[in-house]
Amino acid sequence: MSTDRAQAVKDEGNQHFKTGNYQQAISMYSRAIGMTPEAAPLYGNRSAAWMMIGQQSGQPQAFQECINDCQKALSIDPDMVKVVLRILKANVHMGKFDAVKESAAKALEAHPDWEEVETALAAALKVQRKLAEARAFLDADESARAKRVLDPVQASLAGCAEARLILAEAELYLGNAPQTLRYTLEVIKLDSANVSAYYLRGEALFVTQNLEQAKKHFQEALRMNPDHNKSAVAFKRLRGIERTLEAGRAAVTLRDFTTAVSCLTEALDKLGGKIDNPSLRAVVMAERGHAQLRLKDFEAAIADCTAALDLGVAGSSTPLVTRSMAYQGQGNHEMAVKDLEQAAEADPENPAVKDRLKKAQVELRKSKRVDYYKVLGIQEGATESEIKKAYRKASLEWHPDKNNSTDETREKANEMFRAIGEAQEILMDPTKRQMYDEGYDKEQIEQQAQMRKQQEEMFG
Repeated sequence: MSTDRAQAVKDEGNQHFKTGNYQQAISMYSRAIGMTPEAAPLYGNRSAAWMMIGQQSGQPQAFQECINDCQKALSIDPDMVKVVLRILKANVHMGKFDAVKESAAKALEAHPDWEEVETALAAALKVQRKLAEARAFLDADESARAKRVLDPVQASLAGCAEARLILAEAELYLGNAPQTLRYTLEVIKLDSANVSAYYLRGEALFVTQNLEQAKKHFQEALRMNPDHNKSAVAFKRLRGIERTLEAGRAAVTLRDFTTAVSCLTEALDKLGGKIDNPSLRAVVMAERGHAQLRLKDFEAAIADCTAALDLGVAGSSTPLVTRSMAYQGQGNHEMAVKDLEQAAEADPENPAVKDRLKKAQVELRKSKRVDYYKVLGIQEGATESEIKKAYRKASLEWHPDKNNSTDETREKANEMFRAIGEAQEILMDPTKRQMYDEGYDKEQIEQQAQMRKQQEEMFG
């Protein structure tokens, strides 16, 4: 009677297994085992359900439960080859290759004709070799090859922390920090005392500019293992970067731009290394570029901002604005306008950028026409009387009758005398002068004046 009830419960467990409800299947198999504890197939059924849970979740505990059930089944019936194969597979998933070899040797000693076990052992050893190759490539700074070697056997190592950590480290060096965060979180969820996982997660957090969390992960790794050298070096590096950045930014606030450049340069030196942090380097480059601009080292400012833009400062128009100001400092108004047009496109809701662009466009127009203030030798804010005085002086100096010794001097004098007359005409007319100050040239000013005259004639 007990056997019949156990069979019915087992059948119910099988139905749950077929529909993928493995936890419920385990519950049913456990009930059946309670009724018939010496039924080896029931342990085999339950071990299969544990295997499926392990493959889905990557939980080593599920694979260990699978092995426990398999061993119990074999203690009752040593001739269950499928159960032996499941033990080998579960140990491979956990990366326990010594256990694989030991279990296979024991099975083959008792059953030399079990070819399936020999085949499974060969497959397991191949996975072990791939894991070792991946580690060797990673240690040789060949992260892409490490990833390629491990990818095909990853599904066979669902519960192996080492495989996940190799992939996590490879992705980190390949610049894919989010993947590193995913792999390390999986390991930490399964083994909260895994020091390497905390270290690699700290590095990934550092790369994604979550410096505070990165520091906490390095500290946790060192709490668990004070001798973990990689975590110690990473923590020291991070604190050094923080200190130099704080000092550089404080110097900017105090307008000590020479010190700021020095500190930010030191921070960039500390950022160099095997684990690249392009986002933070871009930010620091942009900040140093701003300090260089304030020191009027326009070439250095342009170089830093260009480097920052090449690295990518997502969602920020700051390097473009800084570089445009450096170009203006060099008198390169065309490049300044181009940068500000890009900045306005990147940050369309920023009124300060729009204002700068408008002013740069004025300066560009100014740079392309005759500078009448320069022709008369006066400042832009000159009064009417200063303009008249400068006009008289310049007219006398450049009158063609006084500069006719050679054809060349006569030609130059005629050109200057004509420009002096234009300067007087434009700058002595308040309306024309305003338009000139806004960047319009003589032709554009005359066009505007003609249009106004036509409007006045048309409408009175």
